[in-house]
Amino acid sequence: KDIETIKANGLTEGKIVYSQKWQNQLLTPGPNNSLFFYHHDQKHTPQIKQLFPDGTVKKLASIKGITSLDWHPQQGLLITKPEVCNNKQLFSDLYQLDLDSLDLNRMTQCARISRAVWGQENTTAFGIQTISGKNRLVQIDSDGEATTLAELKLGESIGQPGISADGQQIIVAVKRNNTGWNLESFNLKTQQWTRLTHDNDIPSWPVYSADGKKVYFVSDHNGQVELRRLTIATQSIETLSNSLGYVRQAAVNTNGKIWLSEYTGKGDIIRQLDTLKTVGDDYTAKLPHTNPINALPTQKTFNPAQHNKIKPYRVRDTLRPYGWEPIFQADSQSRTLGLAIAGHDVLG
Repeated sequence: KDIETIKANGLTEGKIVYSQKWQNQLLTPGPNNSLFFYHHDQKHTPQIKQLFPDGTVKKLASIKGITSLDWHPQQGLLITKPEVCNNKQLFSDLYQLDLDSLDLNRMTQCARISRAVWGQENTTAFGIQTISGKNRLVQIDSDGEATTLAELKLGESIGQPGISADGQQIIVAVKRNNTGWNLESFNLKTQQWTRLTHDNDIPSWPVYSADGKKVYFVSDHNGQVELRRLTIATQSIETLSNSLGYVRQAAVNTNGKIWLSEYTGKGDIIRQLDTLKTVGDDYTAKLPHTNPINALPTQKTFNPAQHNKIKPYRVRDTLRPYGWEPIFQADSQSRTLGLAIAGHDVLG
């Protein structure tokens, strides 16, 4: 029923430019209208690839564990990935991939920065650092030193940052205590936060338009995870995709073209949107009333019997084989051919 409803509203229009299985994520615009992305086929070491407008794909490097990618014309690719520190800890650091030599240069040492973006200045990056359980927005200089711009409270979180074309605003999805996830911008001059949305949706992967007047992001509005566009001045949000799966992330090129990383039942695809069409009605970025997070049911107040039919547990309902393995053994005395099966009930 849901599938038919989605189809009736018109599926996302746009050419599928890459569909090799299985994961194609962490999109970032590259030079000459190309696109960098992270590809994992579940068989080999994940790869950074570059997709060109004519459809050709170039493999750049095989690197495990990358959590963010960002490209700069002079500085190359900015990468965050985990690395062993002090022989016993796994911390995330910043790396620079030189696109000419394909050398990977480490920028920070055990800095615990898991998501980052280049600044407009060649020697600066901005990242999300986790220290003592708290998320920080930090600025990283050319020597790898991190300066704290803002620190959140315990229990609060910051997602992947984006930066405006003038280099003055950082846009992120921020989870605050009692209000949940919303889009917020951080002014680098005034060092102040501005909340751009205030609703019950969960936004992620925000990026500014070239003129800085709009923000593209992904959210789960009305139960569908799709690409949205916020007009900051009017606080109006448009929906730009309608997928049978869901949109993971969008990347916006300087020429205005948009790529989507879209999950389907056959793996991730990368789709290019040549024209933008809205799906459904616009809605406001700020609601007069939202459900406070602390009002959701807790273990002490939630009674599952009110929502589910309770019946006695029976082992045999789920006790059946889920795995099998052929066996062949041979020696000078005998030959054995058999099948080993294994399974357990849902409680193990």
